[in-house]
Amino acid sequence: MYQATLSACCRKCAVKMSTACWSATSVKAKPIGESAGTLVLSSDIACYAPMENPAAAPELKGKKGLALIPFYPLVHYRSEPFVEVCEKIMAAQQGRLDIRPITNHELFAVRSGVVEKWTVAKAV
Repeated sequence: MYQATLSACCRKCAVKMSTACWSATSVKAKPIGESAGTLVLSSDIACYAPMENPAAAPELKGKKGLALIPFYPLVHYRSEPFVEVCEKIMAAQQGRLDIRPITNHELFAVRSGVVEKWTVAKAV
C-alpha cells in the first residue's frame, strides 16, 4: 500500500528537490513526511537520537517507528551540518542495524516490494 517517492523540498537542508528526503505515500498519494519523516518509516527511531532535538517534539512519548521498511535509512549522509552526527550513528550501529545512508541527492524507491537506491542531479 505504500511506496517511497521523492519529496518536493527539504526545508531542513534547504536543497530544492532534496533526495535525502522521501515521503511514504498511500495509494491516494498523501505524503506523510520528509527528512525526519523518512526515519519513522523504520521500526524504531532510537538509533537516530544523536541527530534529533528532543525539544522540537516534546509530545513524542516513544521511539517506535511505523515499520513500513525493513531497514534504517540515514538521511543527509555526508551533507552539512549532519556529517559528524551521521558518522557517529553509522559507527554506533555498525553490525547491529541495517543502516542505509543516503545523501541529499539520493533516495530509496520502493516499488513492488523492491528497494532501489537512486541518485538524481543536483538542483541548480
